Amino acid sequence: MSPSLTSHSMMSHSTMLRTTTTLLLLTALASNLQAQDKAVKDTIFRKDGKHLTKAKILKLELDKITYSKGGKENEIQTSRTTGFRLSNAPEAYTRGESAQNRGDFAGAGALFAEASKKGERDVVKQVATFYAGRAFALAAQKDSSHANNAVAQLESYISAAAT
Repeated sequence: MSPSLTSHSMMSHSTMLRTTTTLLLLTALASNLQAQDKAVKDTIFRKDGKHLTKAKILKLELDKITYSKGGKENEIQTSRTTGFRLSNAPEAYTRGESAQNRGDFAGAGALFAEASKKGERDVVKQVATFYAGRAFALAAQKDSSHANNAVAQLESYISAAAT
């Protein structure tokens, strides 16, 4: 084998290893950036007009919201809040909110029910299930065929909340 052919083959192998390593590092970096983009950034709206931003809502209860922020777990009484916004919810959740705002309660119920199955976080599933039940109940005021869906979603919500 000629020396130039051997060194060329080795250089190509070395270059290929560097290129592969660089591509793997770039892929890892891109995955890390995507994970940061998907970081939970829930917002809790307080009655005093201030907002708790970049929080992660862990649990919703009748009297309190449990959340983490800055690595610490905290609670706020629901009587001190006006609402919340969940981040990283499935697209169906956002579409359900839009349908509900338009008064399309049957459509909203179906979308929230879909989101309750696709949500990655328990709190998203919990809220989506409740919203689905509420939306179907509102739809049932005009069309009683939605009543069974309302009952099923609300029973599912109550069952999950009891655990």
